[in-house]
Amino acid sequence: MIWCERMNEEKQYTIVSTKAIKQQIFSITIQSLGGFVSTFIFGIYRFFLMKHPWILAINPPMKDLHGNIYSSLLSRLNSGLHIGLIKPSMKDRVVLSNVLIVLFTQMLSGILIIFITWLIIGGDLLFIFETVIPAIALISLLMYPFTSYFSLYSYKKGYDPESLLLPVIMMIADIVTTPVIVGYSLIIETIMSFLRHFLFIVVLAFIVLIMILAFRLRTTKTFRIIHESQLILTACALFDIGAGTVFAYNINLLVSYPFILLTAPVFNAISGSIASIYAVRQNVLYHLGLTSLKPSIEKLKYMPYMYLVMLYGAVLIGSIGYALSMIISKELLLPLWLGILIVIVAGTISVPILWILIQLLAYLSFKIGFDPDNVMVPLLTSIVDFLGSLIYIGIAQLIIS
Repeated sequence: MIWCERMNEEKQYTIVSTKAIKQQIFSITIQSLGGFVSTFIFGIYRFFLMKHPWILAINPPMKDLHGNIYSSLLSRLNSGLHIGLIKPSMKDRVVLSNVLIVLFTQMLSGILIIFITWLIIGGDLLFIFETVIPAIALISLLMYPFTSYFSLYSYKKGYDPESLLLPVIMMIADIVTTPVIVGYSLIIETIMSFLRHFLFIVVLAFIVLIMILAFRLRTTKTFRIIHESQLILTACALFDIGAGTVFAYNINLLVSYPFILLTAPVFNAISGSIASIYAVRQNVLYHLGLTSLKPSIEKLKYMPYMYLVMLYGAVLIGSIGYALSMIISKELLLPLWLGILIVIVAGTISVPILWILIQLLAYLSFKIGFDPDNVMVPLLTSIVDFLGSLIYIGIAQLIIS
């Protein structure tokens, strides 16, 4: 009887409810709008990017660093809430202890991203350092309380945090990261070097102080999570830097066709969110003991819903990107139908790849012994970012030519 009940619950969760689809479409819409806030900044300052191509290269890994870290935080909180290990309260020790995990992994991964990007693209290393580290601190002040509070709040209100919040978290990372990096680089380029160094030292001291305070709230799993997360985030950084390098090396195409510059990062973000939503759903089933993490034909039922959300996202991305590109370029460079065609073709190719990645990464994390909550969302979004950049720019070049 219990086995039958679990099978029914798994079937219902696998099929996906209409309520969940509506939440996904809503959050995808919000994420798209937020993503275009970010890329619109790039569109306006696209000639500034030609002067500082490291910004274009470092933007994908920095956005995904925050998206991955806070998506993993959401995944940990979501699983803990469902199995009763975490109380739906901001004062819960497990919730507070995650501050150390988040800040440590952000700083270490951020430094790695800075050095590798500098080695590949070049630029003023000190200038890059004094731009990116304060950006990480500013973004953390917003994203940590937002992720923690609304994860607990949505759970108490009966929503699915993974369907409602994952794309929103990615959206906030998109909205905040690009304006902060571009804006801060514009500001510190004009101020005295002494003041720039002083601001950097103050921010660094603040980060160290918060990490010391959070260290006192550590739990038995804190350092295991840091170890697993840092290994994965390092791998993610390499994929994300690859994505940024693809953009930097195609900067002439992006500047010539603002539609591509505006829509490519948003397409990657939507693809990563779709993959993450269904990966987290699968993780919840696993933690509840309702399914294994082995690939199965039954899980192919996810794909129609993934295609549905992707198709909606493609039309939305194409339409908004078309309108914004006209505003930026003051002229029509691509017809609307051609722009939407680029997004739809890229999305059609991407969905089966997303499903395969979900199943493959779930199974590999299970076999290696890692907690899928700590590894799947960061790896998925980063791999999708790299593959999405290659697919999208390749399809755009093919169709435009």
